[in-house]
Amino acid sequence: MIYETTLRSYNGKPQTEAFTLTDGKGLGVRVSVLGKLRFQFRYKINGQNKRIDLGDYPDLSLRQARDAMEECRTWLAQGHDPKLKRSMTRQESLLPVTVEQALEYWLKEYAEENRVNVDKNRAQFAKHIYPYIGNYSLVDTETRHWIECFDRIRRGVPSLKQRPAPVAAGYVLQSAKQALRFCRVRRYAITHALDDLIGTDVGKKQNKKDRVLSDIELTDLLTLLEGRKVSFYMRQLCKLLIVFGARTQELRLSQFDEWDLDRGIWTVPKSHS
Repeated sequence: MIYETTLRSYNGKPQTEAFTLTDGKGLGVRVSVLGKLRFQFRYKINGQNKRIDLGDYPDLSLRQARDAMEECRTWLAQGHDPKLKRSMTRQESLLPVTVEQALEYWLKEYAEENRVNVDKNRAQFAKHIYPYIGNYSLVDTETRHWIECFDRIRRGVPSLKQRPAPVAAGYVLQSAKQALRFCRVRRYAITHALDDLIGTDVGKKQNKKDRVLSDIELTDLLTLLEGRKVSFYMRQLCKLLIVFGARTQELRLSQFDEWDLDRGIWTVPKSHS
């Protein structure tokens, strides 16, 4: 077994020849003729001897080297080559996926093809998320960092002339949760920071509206629509909304091939609903 005092006694001291100190379980320290100490892990795969450099002493302590050795042994037991696995892990640490990259990945790979309100999603992320935690490493970003962003939306930012928007806070949370789940399923980046949050934790749900127009109000509206002060587009849009009870968005995005005028049927595609 190697002791810290032994490492200090050799560190920086010239040696007549290079040699290796062993600590057990494959961990050793290579001492060069110049007195440079390097931790190494030695192992076998299919009978072939292999070696991986873990780091130099004292930049890497003895305790840290032993932790790295145990990690390598775990990888080996799982059927992975520790050298390749360590290289991949280091690459992920040096070039981590940021919050902005993860959300943009979802926008480009999913939302642009499947959500009609993708521009709204992108604008909200750019306004409320990117300026504050967009450059954070996703795996290192904690739930509290996200909550700070949602709280700004809920309370508003008077200095930036942003009014309180508790409903929007819940909406942004749901979009972000879907984005991070998409990244996790595809193994692009993995985090569970938003898993336990729901809309009411950061804002509130939009109030359901059950009020309908009275007969008098409906008559006044139809009379107004027949006047010349209302554009042709708005007249037809309002009439169709009254007849079908559809969402405004569904009508605005409708295409000619959705309307069967012979049978009087309008079929709204899933992508627009």
